[in-house]
Amino acid sequence: MIFNYTCCWRNLLMTAPIKLYLNQRACRMNGMKLSMIYSNYSTDNEDAVQYLVQLSGCTKKKAESLCKNRSLNIEDIKSSYEFLNKVGEIQNLSKYLRVLITHPMTLENHYMILEEIGIRKSRLNLKSIKRFYPILNSSQSRLKELGYLDEDANVMQNCLSHAELPDNVEMNILQDKTGEKLQSKDVMVAIIHRCVMSLLLRNKLQNSSTNDFSVHKRLNFKSLRYISSSYDILTRRFGIPVQKVLNDTALLCASPSNMEAIIDGIPTLGGIETKEIVKIFPKIVFNDYSSLIRINECLEKYNISPETVLETPMVFTLRPENVEERLLTFKTNPDLNMWSFHPQMLRTVLYQRKVLKRVDKLKESNLKCSSLFLLQCNESNFNKRKEGLDKTSGADVVWLLRKRLDEVSVDADAIRSKLKRHPHWLYVPLTNIKATLDFLLERKFTKQEIYKSLLILLYPRNIVEQELDKLSSQDGIECCKQGNELRQETILPLTLYFIELRHHFSPEAIWSYGKSVDYEKQTEATNDNRYQYIMTNT
Repeated sequence: MIFNYTCCWRNLLMTAPIKLYLNQRACRMNGMKLSMIYSNYSTDNEDAVQYLVQLSGCTKKKAESLCKNRSLNIEDIKSSYEFLNKVGEIQNLSKYLRVLITHPMTLENHYMILEEIGIRKSRLNLKSIKRFYPILNSSQSRLKELGYLDEDANVMQNCLSHAELPDNVEMNILQDKTGEKLQSKDVMVAIIHRCVMSLLLRNKLQNSSTNDFSVHKRLNFKSLRYISSSYDILTRRFGIPVQKVLNDTALLCASPSNMEAIIDGIPTLGGIETKEIVKIFPKIVFNDYSSLIRINECLEKYNISPETVLETPMVFTLRPENVEERLLTFKTNPDLNMWSFHPQMLRTVLYQRKVLKRVDKLKESNLKCSSLFLLQCNESNFNKRKEGLDKTSGADVVWLLRKRLDEVSVDADAIRSKLKRHPHWLYVPLTNIKATLDFLLERKFTKQEIYKSLLILLYPRNIVEQELDKLSSQDGIECCKQGNELRQETILPLTLYFIELRHHFSPEAIWSYGKSVDYEKQTEATNDNRYQYIMTNT
């Protein structure tokens, strides 16, 4: 059974890369020669491989083997090299490539933690950095035997001094489940470091009375000095309340140097003061300084207002390439750019993949009316709404008209009361309203004139255009003329009148979406049908 499973090519295609080598051996033991069919090396890492070879002097084969299952960034490798050069550890890099390809922030934290537990200066080198996790998982006495610590070293005291806490504070923090005090020399160094970190957080976050305070898992391998600096910048320079940091201690993982660069080099984000927007959504500090600058430039390029940014500050957590690409898609896609007026339009950028999928689903279901909420809500609400009536959101219609008719100083209630005169105003797709509005503005009608005849926007553009073109030849409009021309303020009311007249003052004209209507033929056909009905029933 083992032979059949491992040698079956279908199963090999689904085999995890870690197990493939064992499968090769099993096939060879059974007399089969199996070539390697799985490769984790990506050509995207070729530049990083060349840079590693150039920087460390290692062989290309060794660099390629390290790049498997990894997505390496040359800038990160440069930053790691600069840090190692700063601390004077750049000898024999070819033997310690794993250290070189470690993320620079992680590398700095590991080095600082090794300093905090008291590793000897002579042993604080590339080898000890590479063995970071085995060192932390060893006890104090074991590290002394291996020569990493001095004989008189005390890991607890070293950590407390780096955390700037008194030596006699909470010395009973090392306890087992029964509450019995443990000897620090017999406990793993990692546990001692985490206990001091918990004590530091209680002290910093003014939560020392809480006995069940837990350290966030992302803080397990962060330096005490790193966390202390992050806390000071978050609470003092950004002004984030202590309780907000307490509720999300993962914020302390943010890089202090990056946060200082943000607050010193970026005065505003999306037109809003940096301090204020970070207070609202603190996770912005996790994004890189240069990325935030590029996102800022994208928002300015596409004229995104501060009010819109304030509604969706999460956009600053995306990559700048994604923001640029999604804003371009938003502007060029007619199913999306219709929401450019909405204060929450950036949510279509944040959840663009989901929004585009839902637009396609609505089209497949032949639903023409949609709302921004419908495109962003959870799956259960979307499915419930998709199976219901083809109805748009009144709030979205009002938002559109208020934004486009901004020169007319009217409130939302006045617009809504005008639209309510039509019984089916909520069943007109927003795209149709926008198309008719754009057409009237192209025809040089003022926004005040459009507002006075607001119900004309509920009718399809082709009907409005056709009625406008033939308006001057209508009978009985001489009283509205000044000379040979119609007075400007009477054109739209007359157009709306004749549209409703042709449809016997019923709201049926709004259903003629995308159809070219010839009213004279329609009227003649209706009269002929009535005549035939009367003749056949007499």
